[in-house]
Amino acid sequence: YEKNKKVREAMRDLEKTVIMCILSGNTLGSSTARRTMAGLRSMISTNVQSVATANFNDSWLGATIQKAWENGGTDVNLLLLGVNFSRVMDSFNATRILTSNNEDRFRNRVREYESTFGMLTVMLSRWMPANEGLVLATNRVKVKPLQSRSFQAMEIGKKGDSMQGFVLGEYTTQLMNEEAMSRIVGV
Repeated sequence: YEKNKKVREAMRDLEKTVIMCILSGNTLGSSTARRTMAGLRSMISTNVQSVATANFNDSWLGATIQKAWENGGTDVNLLLLGVNFSRVMDSFNATRILTSNNEDRFRNRVREYESTFGMLTVMLSRWMPANEGLVLATNRVKVKPLQSRSFQAMEIGKKGDSMQGFVLGEYTTQLMNEEAMSRIVGV
């Protein structure tokens, strides 16, 4: 049970790191410094679009996706949003809600965004800053373990009736053709 709990915790931390991490210049590590890697937010630096939350609308989002498409992003399929942009995105659908008398639920959520440039899944991420978002092509983003360093539970030894151990894993993020993806930054 404890091993499974720690592996789930490590996976959650990996997800946060893949999105948020900033490269500190130390990719090799040492006995006193751990290795670091760049996260998606810092890797996507060519196509960064700034917008005020009030101006984040369908037209602006379409233009941002078009800029990724013009750089070869014909396969963008995911909008990863912080909470503020996700809430604004949900309001895109406010004028298109169809309700019937037998429903006792109110729904106002956009799960997919379809434009001239394709269908994008809209996903809220707790790790994205509230006023940021990413336009990604998931088939060009890979999270890979370093050689022989995928998550594994290792036992240290017995101590009385208890068994001690730890979960070990080292991963890196591979991003191909970052110019064909976008980072949305709120101002």
